Amino acid sequence: MLHNMLHIRELYKSILCINAVQKEIISNGISHHTLESCLPYISKYLKKGTLRMKTLAQEIIQYIQEETNKIKPCKNAWNASSDIIESLFGIYKSRKASNSLYGVTSFVLFFLLFVI
Repeated sequence: MLHNMLHIRELYKSILCINAVQKEIISNGISHHTLESCLPYISKYLKKGTLRMKTLAQEIIQYIQEETNKIKPCKNAWNASSDIIESLFGIYKSRKASNSLYGVTSFVLFFLLFVI
């Protein structure tokens, strides 16, 4: 019973950390500043935990570092949200013809206007 309780607590803290980091990244994008913003959450929930939790903390830090290394120095942040994609499909659905055989071809250039 005690063993299960330790696993549940480990899982709970891991989920809290992942949710906090995810919220930070979705709100502010992935940038060089994001890692510094996420470190307090990682320390609070994972650094003082079990070996698995410490390993998860290192993997999260490594992932954010790898992603920020892909960003050009002049760029501030990468959008880390699917809102743009969802918005494009919403626009497409509202503007498409009622004929189901009519394709997306005419909308390809139209999509670019909304992304830029």
